[in-house]
Amino acid sequence: MTARRVGDRFVVERPLGAGGMGSIFLGRDERLGDAVAIKILKRALLDDPIVRERFRREALSLAKLRHPGIVGVLDCGEDAGDLYTVLELVQGETLERRMQREGPMAVARALPIFDRVLEALETCHAAEIVHRDLKPSNVMIDGDGEAPSVKLIDFGLARIVSAAEKLTETGAVQGTPHYMAPEQCRGEEVGPAADVYAAGVLFYEMLSGEAPFQAADSATIMAQHLFVEPASLRQIAPEVPAGIAAAVHAALAKAPADRPTARALRDALVAAAAGTDPETRALDAAKRRRHASTLGRDARAIARAPGEARAAGAVDGEIIVWMSRDRSAAICGCLGAAGLTCATATSDEPPDASRAAAVVVSARDDLSRVRSLRANDRALPIVVVDVAGPDETTASIRAGASDMLLREAPDADLASKITRLLRRRGRA
Repeated sequence: MTARRVGDRFVVERPLGAGGMGSIFLGRDERLGDAVAIKILKRALLDDPIVRERFRREALSLAKLRHPGIVGVLDCGEDAGDLYTVLELVQGETLERRMQREGPMAVARALPIFDRVLEALETCHAAEIVHRDLKPSNVMIDGDGEAPSVKLIDFGLARIVSAAEKLTETGAVQGTPHYMAPEQCRGEEVGPAADVYAAGVLFYEMLSGEAPFQAADSATIMAQHLFVEPASLRQIAPEVPAGIAAAVHAALAKAPADRPTARALRDALVAAAAGTDPETRALDAAKRRRHASTLGRDARAIARAPGEARAAGAVDGEIIVWMSRDRSAAICGCLGAAGLTCATATSDEPPDASRAAAVVVSARDDLSRVRSLRANDRALPIVVVDVAGPDETTASIRAGASDMLLREAPDADLASKITRLLRRRGRA
């Protein structure tokens, strides 16, 4: 019997599974000899123009994305009346299956998966694509340890933010209830923040063994997303570090504007893993204070953390952090933990720095911010963070930076850098 083909070179071999919109088959690329996955729309849905367009847009979304953490599309089209998409064949198992088999994950095992999921979401959002259905069954994992292969799959509900025509009417609810953001539950148009919320649910479940909201019916679960605060992750899983738990809860904020971006959440998790996040530093400082309170005066001086006596309250004036809100929150958290007073500025217009001790800007923003500050005050201490390498170092110096913090350095190093800079200039 002649093997079934789609397109000009793909042979359909055997079924692999089925979903709501179509069936997945193991296939083979006759030209290259590679195994592939072939997704074919169910024939019962061929007459539905919205379903046809959604199927087509999934392929279009994937075609815009080139990232090792996102399943690749090889071809798509219509053959003998069937709509098909040929995809990279992904090895491994779903995150859902792994969690069912192993239960809650240790933080050390979960963090590499978190990072790769968020990195893939960063790529989606940079391409103006919102996944809209992130959940354990749509995350494939192959391998273990510090470098597992992680891929996002099933972009059937994905939406291109700039698309002229929406397929989902306002008020229509699309998604999987346990992982839907509040705005998604209301049937509103969603953006990247909805994916971050779903990631927060996913991470909460990976660490605790259960999703933050549970109920027998979808309506109750969605009501909880809208009106109920999730239980503290550390109450359910006390072994989770405070910084990790705080980052996960930030992703679960009810208002989209209150959630971090995928990049900011990655940064927060990296800082928490290193123990340089505001929560961990505040806990450590509280422990040191409790310990010092039991000691004599001389012993208390010895017990202080290096630089703590000098930094706390030693700066005359506030530090202005002029950058995006999600990044400034992490920076101000570290400065506050070190005893420095911080103010944020998120407008494109230069802040009034006439009474500031120093200003911190990010190299991720236009370095013209440094030039505008320097033009107004030739003596103002300006520190540029997130400097990526030699070229950005040179550009920052030429723009007028007083000092810099490299991108790979922990944010916690910024406080001591500012204190040293101000001491040299007689402002501390």
